[in-house]
Amino acid sequence: MLSRGARFHGKLCRKCSNTERYVLSRSCVVCVRRWALNFRKRHPERYSEYYKCNKGRYNRNRQLKKYDMTEEQWQALFTKQGRRCAICSSTEATGNRGWQTDHCHASNKTRGILCLRCNTLLGLALNNPKILNAASQYLALANIGFILDT
Repeated sequence: MLSRGARFHGKLCRKCSNTERYVLSRSCVVCVRRWALNFRKRHPERYSEYYKCNKGRYNRNRQLKKYDMTEEQWQALFTKQGRRCAICSSTEATGNRGWQTDHCHASNKTRGILCLRCNTLLGLALNNPKILNAASQYLALANIGFILDT
């Protein structure tokens, strides 16, 4: 997957003669990725040190790339829903993984920003509204005493 804003021109890569070469580089996308992978293998301590220092940034970039969003789009969506969880309205991201970008698994379209607890709830219910409605009705009946204790 290409990074946002990456521009290519028709000049050949100096290593593999691929035509998709970065404007500001002498190498193509394939060669740059191959070099980065080999660098990580040769210097695992440097990679793990970088990851530890930049874990939040790394995870955020990975999440944005996965859902094909920019940081500005994510912030706009979060602001639009009041900078809180779209389900429980919590202003604190529960757990140690921060805010979760909820998405449809079939279309990969973003639905909203959730706390970890609510995102897990949707996942355990298999993103099925019937299961969530049944659970809601069960809790409502249990709270007014219609479900018998055993």
